[in-house]
Amino acid sequence: MPVLIDLPLPPWAATVAGGANLGETTLRLALSSPVHPETPLDVDLARALRDPGYRGGVAGTPAPDAGGLVWERAHATAGDGARVPLTLFRHAATPLRGEGRGAPSAGGGRPAALVEVYGAYGVPLRAGPRPELRPLLERGWVVALAHVRGGGERGVAWHDGGRRGAKPASVADALACLEELGRLGCDGAVLRGESAGGVVLGGVLNERPGLLSGAVGQCPFLDVSGTMASRRGLLEMLERDEWGDPGTAEGMRDIARACPHWNVPAGAAARPGGDRPAWPPVMVTAGLLDDRVDFSGVLRWVARAREHATRGDTRGGPVLYDFRDTQGHCGDAVAGDLADAAREMAFAVWAEGRRRFRMAQPPRAGGAAGA
Repeated sequence: MPVLIDLPLPPWAATVAGGANLGETTLRLALSSPVHPETPLDVDLARALRDPGYRGGVAGTPAPDAGGLVWERAHATAGDGARVPLTLFRHAATPLRGEGRGAPSAGGGRPAALVEVYGAYGVPLRAGPRPELRPLLERGWVVALAHVRGGGERGVAWHDGGRRGAKPASVADALACLEELGRLGCDGAVLRGESAGGVVLGGVLNERPGLLSGAVGQCPFLDVSGTMASRRGLLEMLERDEWGDPGTAEGMRDIARACPHWNVPAGAAARPGGDRPAWPPVMVTAGLLDDRVDFSGVLRWVARAREHATRGDTRGGPVLYDFRDTQGHCGDAVAGDLADAAREMAFAVWAEGRRRFRMAQPPRAGGAAGA
């Protein structure tokens, strides 16, 4: 008969993964966080079952060296009252909440934030080690993981709250997280979405582009309508549960409502003098060999965004398209992942620096600086 053991973990650990069973009663776990490397923890299950003191000792497992980096949890409140988890990590010297002067931020003053989002298929945005982002953290940036609805962070209900007809809640959660970061002391945010996270990324660009300094999409899913209308067989059946059934009117409404490509703002809204803020710089990457997100859907979104949202990149943008003819879905190897991370960090620093430079310019006749 199975037995549940309440095993408190050390407060520095954000994630736990199963490891190899060592003998009949010893289980090896791997603890980590965004700033702590994976650390093995061997648990004697027999002892943990009978000895509360032993269980308490597990919670006291010392943290590995984080190299001056820290992480914490926070929450944003969405418009419907939902509390959206945020995982934040930064250099210990980077100030938040008015903590005082610390490490140089992105251009001085308050720190900028790189915000990652996913929110689909009931898959959590994992808060594991991110050593590739250390150069950005040492420049005084904050990295935030926005655990929006549609993911699996809070169980089945959290997934259900951000799929099919409820997909707009994922975008609303991301907007709430961006606003909360401003209240915590961040100035400027670059949003990053990978794969299905592109639906949330594109939704934020369509609804509130003025909240962003830039946007990065890695193999982003942006043409939900076109993809769902053309997919057949097992893959389409699996996707229906997430986005909607294209064979029904209700399903098509759900798909169209969630589709970033379908909802790119049309021309008049993006003209000078219009009521919508200009889009920030955007960089998206797609691979010819990607068998999950077809590169043609990304290309269609880029063309529509350039035509309507940025008017040929003359107001807002630019919208950059990085096409890889030898790449599959979201990279192929560690070396490629590191190169992508370096490219994305360079883009983020450039986009945020561009925004701050424009904000510092005196207003031009007939319009505000940076319009």
